Parts: sequence; C-alpha cells; structure tokens
Amino acid sequence: MCLQVTYSILSEDGGVFVVNSSTGVITTSASLDYETTQEYKIALQATDAGSLPLATTATVIIIITGVNEHSPQFTPNNAYNVTAAENLALGHDIITLSASDADAGSQGEVAYAITAGDTYGNFVIDKHTGVVEMVSGLDYETSSQITLTVTATDGDSGSPLSAQTTVTVNVVDVNDNYPECLPTLLTPAVLESAAVGDVVATVNCSDQDSGSDGQLSYTTSSGNSDGKIILTSTKKIFCVNVLRSKLSSLIIVV
Repeated sequence: MCLQVTYSILSEDGGVFVVNSSTGVITTSASLDYETTQEYKIALQATDAGSLPLATTATVIIIITGVNEHSPQFTPNNAYNVTAAENLALGHDIITLSASDADAGSQGEVAYAITAGDTYGNFVIDKHTGVVEMVSGLDYETSSQITLTVTATDGDSGSPLSAQTTVTVNVVDVNDNYPECLPTLLTPAVLESAAVGDVVATVNCSDQDSGSDGQLSYTTSSGNSDGKIILTSTKKIFCVNVLRSKLSSLIIVV
C-alpha cells in the first residue's frame, strides 16, 4: 500500500519558488532576473502519511539562463553636437560616445559603428571604446555640417539588439585658401591717347573661402608709383592720369 506523500520547501534562496504539496511540481512565484541571480538552491522535503511519518530531503539546483531583454542605451543623451575647425589635424579625437546594456555577459557587451552620414569618409569610431576620430580633412566649403549616425549593438549571437544616436559635427570655417588670379599675367595694349576713366584691363581673381574670408579687395603693390592707374573693387583697372608716348610699358603688380 502506497501512502500519500506531501512535498514542502525547507529552504530556498530568494523566495521565488513554490512546490505543489501533492504533486511535487516546483513553479515560480515571482519574476526571475538573470542579472541579479543566476542560480537558486532549494532544499525540498517529501513526507509520507504514516502514523509515524517518515521524511526525506533533496536539494534542487535551478540554473537561470539569461535572455537578451535589454537594448543598449546611450548616455547621457541620444544626440550630440560638436564643433571642429576645418584645419583640425588628422587623428584628432572628436568625441567619445558611451552606451550601456543592462544584460549580463556577452549580451551586455556593446560594439559601436558609424552606420550613416559619413559621406566623405572623414571619421572612424573605435568599436570598443566609442572614440570618434577624424581620419580625413574637413572642408567647410564642401560641407559645413556633418551628421553621423552611430549604432551601438550588443553581443547576443542570436538576436542582437541595438540603439542609435546622432553626432552633428559643425565645421568651423578658417581662412585656408589663397586668392587666385587667372590668368596670372595680363598684357593689355593701351593707346597713349586713353582718356582718364577708361578701363584698360579687368583682373579675374577669386577665393574659395566662404563669407568675409572669401571677399577680396584689390591694391597695386608695385609699378604704379606715379599713380597712372587705379584698381577698384569691381576688378577693373582705370586710367586716372595721362599716359605719355615715351612710356612704352607699365608693369603693375596687383
């Protein structure tokens, strides 16, 4: 004759399990969290229904398996703004990004990548440290603002989770281009009868810089000591004094 057996828990870490006294089935009574506890040890007792009950004990070790339940989170925010002069040296660190993942083990390890916005290949990011480095020169005239998308991905091998942030790099203009005049040599033929105010030549100069750095003013630096001509902001050279026949040539440096 088999006697009814009753099951009970003598001790258990965390109090998150219960046992059915009739069937001995152990079930959870609270949520499990792998990041908090990876293993539970339960002391279980089975007691018969005899007039002098007999009992035995067993130890049940329950191993918790982690699942990838948390996505990486960028800290302190999800958008960053930095400034960088267009003459900044290559190899300069622009910014260091940081993302964390509340999962444990490899599921909590984060890798970084630039996934959009680096049209001209100006930047790289260290996949482990999140340091964004400039590897190609900036040019304000080409792009005054660059918005990078950076993705942080956790290390889950099956179903990795990720998060994205943006890094806006505002490029600061510097006066890095010299004016250019094309052609560099003008040889206009001017009659000695040219009247005061006649245009004798037009220079063609430009500067690739933006704003005031690209605005040009003109002066003669040599060859016009007697004030025969004047150079205006309109790039035109005017005759302002009577030319004489004994003057066969006039060399002016602008």
